[in-house]
Amino acid sequence: MFRYQFFIIDLLLLTISFFLSLFISIEDIFSRQILIEIFINYYYLYLSISFLVFFYYKDFQIIYKFFSSTDLIKLTKSYIIINSIFFGSIFFIDRLSEIPRSFMFVHFLLGYIFLVSVRFINYSYQNKNSRNVKNISKIEKIIIIGNLEKCNEFIRTSKVKGIDKEIVVVGVIINNKTLIPGSLRGIPILGNTKSLENIWKNINHSFGSVVVVSDLEQEKINFLYSVSINKFKIYEVQKDYILQNKKEINLKKIHVESLLGRKKIKLYEAKLESFFSKKIIMVTGAAGSIGSEVVEQLINYNPKKIICLDNNEFSTFNLSKRIESKNYKNPPIIIIGDVKNKNKIEKLIKNHNPDIVIHAAAHKHVSLSESNPDEAINTNIFGTKNVIDLSYKNKVKYFLLISTDKAVEPSSLMGLTKFISERYCFTYLSKRNFNVSIIRFGNVLSSNGSVVPIFEKKIQERREIEVTHKDVERFFMLPNEAVSLVLQSILSSSKNKNNFGSYLLDMGKPMKIINLARKMITLNGLIPGKDIKIKITGLKKGEKLSEKLFYENENPKKGKIKDIFELKINKNYTNIKKDLDHLQKQINKNLDNKKLLLTVWDIYKKQIKFWNKK
Repeated sequence: MFRYQFFIIDLLLLTISFFLSLFISIEDIFSRQILIEIFINYYYLYLSISFLVFFYYKDFQIIYKFFSSTDLIKLTKSYIIINSIFFGSIFFIDRLSEIPRSFMFVHFLLGYIFLVSVRFINYSYQNKNSRNVKNISKIEKIIIIGNLEKCNEFIRTSKVKGIDKEIVVVGVIINNKTLIPGSLRGIPILGNTKSLENIWKNINHSFGSVVVVSDLEQEKINFLYSVSINKFKIYEVQKDYILQNKKEINLKKIHVESLLGRKKIKLYEAKLESFFSKKIIMVTGAAGSIGSEVVEQLINYNPKKIICLDNNEFSTFNLSKRIESKNYKNPPIIIIGDVKNKNKIEKLIKNHNPDIVIHAAAHKHVSLSESNPDEAINTNIFGTKNVIDLSYKNKVKYFLLISTDKAVEPSSLMGLTKFISERYCFTYLSKRNFNVSIIRFGNVLSSNGSVVPIFEKKIQERREIEVTHKDVERFFMLPNEAVSLVLQSILSSSKNKNNFGSYLLDMGKPMKIINLARKMITLNGLIPGKDIKIKITGLKKGEKLSEKLFYENENPKKGKIKDIFELKINKNYTNIKKDLDHLQKQINKNLDNKKLLLTVWDIYKKQIKFWNKK
């Protein structure tokens, strides 16, 4: 609809030009007295011709702020045709008996100046800051998809930078709500993303890539992937960044994470900010995939202070540099330390007096935990015990344990340790002024050690990908989605009568790992099984074909917040503190791995037996 405004402006400019040209061309005063009569006699013919020609050539669809040299040529052509038809018509009708012949030249020149000037003035105003684009080689013809402004910015930047001649934008698909097909800087607009499937049926497929230049709905990205297999690559524009005082637009291939995104999670921003604002928050495992995402999301809610604790020097250094680069007004405090160090944890809590402790520190890798059981036990069980005990002792108000689906009917030591850490938290059920919540979810894509970065590296090196079993499947979630829900779970827990909450994130449907590998290979423009082979290696020790998210007696039900299930609180548990005292003695005796594992299994069986009592 808004493009018709340009149509009206053009006709108005030609009207003004027509009148002024008559006034200038008619020199004697007497003739000027009948100027209006002459104007009316000829103007309606001129207006009709202009309307028809502009509409036929769709000049009104050339958006002023995106005006280009191609559009100038098109406008000039239309304007010459309008004037040729008009002056030819009135010469045939009355041999220009009432209009001075100088009018033809004055009006042609004045009208053209008006039409071109208004476009260049608007173009200059709207496009003060030009951008450069990083050259992407080996792309011949591309189609771009996105909102109008971002598409124009990409096209304009490409021309300013002078991208390799092999790169040519051959079509534009607009993601705006309304669209009248036309052109953008001389490049055809193929349609709207609402009718993406129909566009693809009629499109000329002689292009090498599709570039998504702005946010696109998940279903549209999935559709592009489905039609791209062995045909073209899909890129997206990264966020602008500053490099040597120059802004650049950079492209990257769409990763598998983009295909697994869920419907947008509803965030209770106002409630989250109200809850976290002015509070002191301590995050353990803060340099890990989940912990660092927790820190970065918390910063948005204006906390008084965030204390970031992690024992990995390299990851902690990277976290500190990332935070430093963002110039936060109130940057988090970065501390290297281990949750196994009880004295350091107590010192930190006493010195900073946190209101909230979010415990994300854990050994999460199944195979490494199997071969290093003492470390997994000390970190996952006794590290959790240290943090929650000292939180309660020092009057922390809220404690959150981040757990995993591997704690459900565990087949690995890692899963056992997470189950026991969950059960220990139940010893704080119904404690006054101490709110405890446990949040459980599945695998996080692109986290440290997950299959995605491992597969990516092998694909880049054109090496064989290994999958343990053709039917092995896992629940997946993106880090930002998981953390958004984790933070919202604290809101639910804060309202529980017994000051305790156990929660499960809605993980959606599980995905087969072999299908994930195939998608990742395809997204890189390669053919699974041909360019990169997939090898089945057999299940590892402690690995299951599929994971369960909850025990039967937990009876999950929809909670107050969408995508978060509340698990039934079962108060049956043994005196787990005695079991842990025994386990600690076993570790102190330096028992071999097999005996340690048997001790942990005994604790699990004992807990399950009492837990299932009615």
